[in-house]
This record gives sequence, structure tokens and C-alpha cells, in this order.
Amino acid sequence: MKHPLLLFLLSLAVFHLAEEVPVTSDATFMLKDYGKRLIIIALCFWFYGRQLFADSATAGSGAFWRSGRLFISFLLLLLACILVNIFLFGESMERPGHTPPKYPVDDLLFAIDMTIGLVLVAVSEELVFRKLARDAIRRISRFGIVAVVISALAFASIHIDSGPGDTFQAFVVGIIFMSWYLRNGRLVPLIVAHYFFNLLIFTGQIDYMVERLVGAG
Repeated sequence: MKHPLLLFLLSLAVFHLAEEVPVTSDATFMLKDYGKRLIIIALCFWFYGRQLFADSATAGSGAFWRSGRLFISFLLLLLACILVNIFLFGESMERPGHTPPKYPVDDLLFAIDMTIGLVLVAVSEELVFRKLARDAIRRISRFGIVAVVISALAFASIHIDSGPGDTFQAFVVGIIFMSWYLRNGRLVPLIVAHYFFNLLIFTGQIDYMVERLVGAG
């Protein structure tokens, strides 16, 4: 019998256990990271089948147009997280050794990671920490705040190795994303927002904006 709570815990374990696998190069890092995400996506597909990306019953006919509010709120959240990272933790969001490896702009690995890699990140994490987490936590509590807090803590836990700034940022993003998902029931807008947010981080655009903002001040 398929049980969402067991699958959620299994997926979370895959995220954490994969971090214990040693890597010796950028290529092996990518293979490990892509591998764990493909496993998680496959598990979610096994569980949901053709309903993997289907909207929930809470979506409603006007949910698509409310997606714009998500992106506006996310931009404001992004700016807040940047400022917190800098002034509270004394660090930028991009830190060598903690984030996925950076490659020269013209490197083929960079192109692959910024397209296929970040798509896998967004899809796997939204499936687990929004869709699957919602369905799993509903088995133990009908209170939305419980799903929001537990899913945000779980999402933050896979970012602990990136430092307190990224962990805090992931927790806040987890709260916003799950709150929006419970209200609107649409997963695809969250996947798109997640992808572009990571793209800004890993291409160094956020650090560039921070430097301009701090320099202008």
C-alpha cells in the first residue's frame, strides 16, 4: 500500500544520505546530484503516476492569474533574504565549497548544470517538499500551519551544509512556497520560480546585485 508519509521520509533520507557520498570532481558531483534527484522523481512518479504535476482541488479557475502574486512576493522575499544573509550572517548567498561547483561561463558542464541540473533541482524539491509533504502531513494533521512549518523545516534541513544563511533562506522560502501551494494548489508555478531563483544564485547575479546595492549605500 502506498503511503505518502513513508515516501516523504524515504525521499528526505535520499537527500541526506547522498551528501555522504564522496566526490572527486565536478563531473562526479553532478552525477551524484542528478542521480539522487532522478531517483526521487521516479519514486514520486511511481506514487502519483499521471497526476504527478496535476493541480489539486484547491486550485480554482483563477489560480493561474494569482501566480503573478507569487513572483512579486518572491522577489521581495529574495531581497529580504539577501539582506539577512549579509547583515545578520555576514555572508553572501554564493559561497565556494558549499554551493554546487561553478564552471567557466563557456564550459559545457556549466550549460548542462544551469539547464538540466537546475530543472532537476526545482522539480525534485517541489515534488518532495510541497506536493508530497502536503499529502504526507495531512495524514497526521489537518491544520495547514503544521504542514507549512514541518515542510519548511525539512526543506531547510537539506541546506544545512550550505551554512546558516542558506538554511535560514530555505526555511523562509519553504514557508512562503507551502503557504502559496496550500492556498492555490498549483505546483508548476513554484517549479518555475524555484528554477529561476536558483539560476540567479548559481550564475552569480544575486551577488552582483548585492555588491551594487551595498556599494551604492
